[in-house]
Amino acid sequence: MKLFKDRMGRELSWEEALPKIKRRLFNWWLDLELMLLRWVGLIPLHSVRKFFYILAGLRIGRDSTIHMWANFFQPANISIGEGTVVGDHVFLDGRATLKIGNHVDIASQVLIYNSEHDLESLDFKAVEEPVEIGDYVFIGPRVIILPGVKIGKGVIVA
Repeated sequence: MKLFKDRMGRELSWEEALPKIKRRLFNWWLDLELMLLRWVGLIPLHSVRKFFYILAGLRIGRDSTIHMWANFFQPANISIGEGTVVGDHVFLDGRATLKIGNHVDIASQVLIYNSEHDLESLDFKAVEEPVEIGDYVFIGPRVIILPGVKIGKGVIVA
């Protein structure tokens, strides 16, 4: 008798179940990290938020500011240059590399994704591609940037 079943009801051996268990535990850990970072986003002091974001692995340049209510996914893969301003309610995805240059202005409610589902895949697997934003870029409110996008120096995105 097998102890484990997959979501389709197929019985699994220990060798088949162990990677799934590890992946589930890892995802729980990521959810806990996201929750804690969301709580940090409620702190009304830039320097305190920045301290906790750096502690979580986010690389933030000198004189950069992240406003309240920002959300992150896997912050260790995110780097933000010097003098950059990240608006409120911004979502920064770190499942693949996200590099934001120097003196970038990201307005409120911007969503930057670097992972999406492969719509052509039978199992709807995730596809990850890095996102790179050059120096002196302005990204207007509510812009959505998708995986694999590279924005050059001085570009305005609205």
